[in-house]
Amino acid sequence: MPPRSAAPPAIAPAAARDPGNPDHTKRSESYYDIKGTIFNALIDAMRIKLEVKDFHAANQYYHMRNYQAAGVAFRNFNRQWPNSKYREDAMYFTLQSDYYLAMNSVEAKKLERLQEAIRSYLNFADAFPQSVLLEEAGKLHQTLEASLASAPTSNP
Repeated sequence: MPPRSAAPPAIAPAAARDPGNPDHTKRSESYYDIKGTIFNALIDAMRIKLEVKDFHAANQYYHMRNYQAAGVAFRNFNRQWPNSKYREDAMYFTLQSDYYLAMNSVEAKKLERLQEAIRSYLNFADAFPQSVLLEEAGKLHQTLEASLASAPTSNP
């Protein structure tokens, strides 16, 4: 076997090896501060990606016209991401999903679903009283109230 020509192992400077040396502590703290900052930034970026992914998944149900699943998904999104920048849109899509679900429901479930859609409107209006979508939401609310007034009050 031929002899290996390995370089001698690198030896760290005395300040880096000696735990009692104050320079060693300064270097370690700054190293871990930098690493901590980088890791926190990466975690924040991953959280943003998960938030966007969850919103798009719920939005996909809405666009497929699966309004029951969309309503559940948007409610879960708002529960999981209460400070999201998409919260207003998610609450509005919850209202729209509940509206379409209620309006297209069979008579046996229509009353309950109309009431749920009205609750969604009230939640949206309370959370975002200055929203640009409030006027459109108000129109949906008027239609829901009119449908509720004309709906049979008891289920067979």
